[in-house]
Amino acid sequence: MSCPGCRPSCAGRRSRSSLESAVRSIPRWLGVLGWAALFSVVYAAAPIRLSRFGRRYGWASGKPGPVNLVGLIPLGAGAATVLWTTALHYQEGEEGWSVTGKRLGQPPDYLVTRGPYAYTRNPMHLGSAAIWLGWSVVLGSPIVAVIVAIAGAGAAPLVPAWEERELERRFGDEWRAYRDEVSRWVPRARTRPT
Repeated sequence: MSCPGCRPSCAGRRSRSSLESAVRSIPRWLGVLGWAALFSVVYAAAPIRLSRFGRRYGWASGKPGPVNLVGLIPLGAGAATVLWTTALHYQEGEEGWSVTGKRLGQPPDYLVTRGPYAYTRNPMHLGSAAIWLGWSVVLGSPIVAVIVAIAGAGAAPLVPAWEERELERRFGDEWRAYRDEVSRWVPRARTRPT
């Protein structure tokens, strides 16, 4: 709609401008729903579906064997880690998660250094890898195992390095102190308390 006396093209500019100003952040509850949907697809539906493209080792009568059930350990630990880190992000983003000027995968506007982040700078990546590794064992699926290996080999050196450059740019000395104290992947013998 245009205002009285304005050209029709005015309405497009006005509504686009008001939309841009209205969409500065995603409400926390919507972020949680988005994470729940993403979690279901990425961490459950995708590995199960991909495993159907090949043979399932260790399975009998359509059920996982005892060795396959060992995969529940990394799957459960990974899921707990991803959910814990998501809960921490929920707590930190009190005003919602900013989306203004953000690119996909860009780090948030706050620095989380507690919980699993007190032991490793990338608990969400490690949790994700543990979930997929767990699924590869539970499902007895070489296809899922290969995907874990390829994704890990590709993402491990690239994604954290990019995220960390962005975090250093945003948080400066606070980030550098955290980086110097907490390992990127494997927790050090001396870690920060949560």
